[in-house]
Amino acid sequence: MKSTWLDIKKTIQAAPKDPGVYIFYADKTPIYVGKAANLRGRLKSYLKITDYKTEALQNESTSLEPIVLRSDIEALIEESRLIKELKPKYNVLQRDDKSYSYVYFTKDVFPKILIGHQKPKPYTLTAKRYSRIGPFTDSGSLRTALNTIRRYFPYCTCMHSHLRDCLNAQIGKCLGFCCLATRDPAKRDKKTDPAVIASEAKQSYKNLGKIVPILSESRTLDRVTIGATSATKVGTRDDKKAEYAKNIRKIKAILRGQSQKLLKTLKNENEKMALEKIFEHKPYLVANGQSGLAKRVIRKNENQNSLLANRYTLNPTRVECFDNSHLTGKEAVGALTALVKVNGTWQSDKNSYRKFKIRSADTQDDPRMMAEVVGRRLRHPEWPYPELMIIDGGITQYRAAKSVFEKLKNEFPEIQKIKLISMAKPQKLVYGLAENDLPTSIEKLDKELRQVIEHAIYQTHHFVIRYHRNVRNKAFLGK
Repeated sequence: MKSTWLDIKKTIQAAPKDPGVYIFYADKTPIYVGKAANLRGRLKSYLKITDYKTEALQNESTSLEPIVLRSDIEALIEESRLIKELKPKYNVLQRDDKSYSYVYFTKDVFPKILIGHQKPKPYTLTAKRYSRIGPFTDSGSLRTALNTIRRYFPYCTCMHSHLRDCLNAQIGKCLGFCCLATRDPAKRDKKTDPAVIASEAKQSYKNLGKIVPILSESRTLDRVTIGATSATKVGTRDDKKAEYAKNIRKIKAILRGQSQKLLKTLKNENEKMALEKIFEHKPYLVANGQSGLAKRVIRKNENQNSLLANRYTLNPTRVECFDNSHLTGKEAVGALTALVKVNGTWQSDKNSYRKFKIRSADTQDDPRMMAEVVGRRLRHPEWPYPELMIIDGGITQYRAAKSVFEKLKNEFPEIQKIKLISMAKPQKLVYGLAENDLPTSIEKLDKELRQVIEHAIYQTHHFVIRYHRNVRNKAFLGK
């Protein structure tokens, strides 16, 4: 084995277990770019020759550069960006500009909203004519989220002029006014002027060698009536323009993760999941497509020591974990399990396990159910409070539980000592550790804490599932 590959092998063995990307070089020329949720685990796969690509990398590579990032999502985006920029010869699938989606906002009086990759084809838009938000790694979730948003904040997608309202306007997904062929009131009035209509008709028939009679007075529209209608339309136009601009601002705020009020009103689980996936992209969105990821990349050779020093470390001795279960909202239940540290060893405290039947009328609202269960638990100070409380769920469940803490902290001041976190599966992103509720990869946690969280989530999930099955079976037999 070449000495250069031996050096690469040492780099692999010293690589961190964090998410990130890696670049293989051949004499300073990039030949392959990859991503990984666990850099060390992924790079170890290159130590064994399993296919042509691995054999070629071992023969040609002279150096390896691991790049640590904050999450799997950022690794996906950065891998795509590096492949397009560096064009390594062993990457052939992502060299075009079609990997991830952007949401485009045209700079019209009534902006259109489009989904595209590098540019929203087949429409050719210059950079001066649009702004965009992205990238988003899951185009399916993005489309579902936009369809959901459109029900509450109608917007236009029509790129071709037409006189009648479009289908979306008729079903309430567009305000309709933006779809008219002429948006300038003066031009629109000219189009409805009977003299203009008659003149155009006469000219048309002359071209065909025919003579058309002048429109009779009985068929000529009243100019006064037209003038009044035009004045009403102008007022409507101004009102709808203001309303439409407000809708666009709200849509941009939602896509950027700055407003999550809509999520609380949704009952459909698919729509909730789609919006949650959109919100997970908040730390990685770039302005108008200008990539800012390179500035956020943490290179291994620059801060490996500081990365290890900055791992999140908590030292709880008692942990509680919460989860809910239901079947399309029926027989909804919640549960908590507890872990205690005794003589340096973590053990299940089954005497502290608790079961909850959901009392809320809306049993399909997972965040609300989580808030109910956490609130009912916090109102029992006779049960020993934990140092760490774990929620099985994403950002919405975490914020629902956090709001309960805020409401009860004056009534039960002891709960202010509890550290609240949640873990979203399967991404294994932890909320409640970083500032501004940003997600943190579980790999950045202390090893013991990481194992405690994963075990607590696992045992709570199975405990609440068993409880839900028992409740469901009893309800079935009772019928």
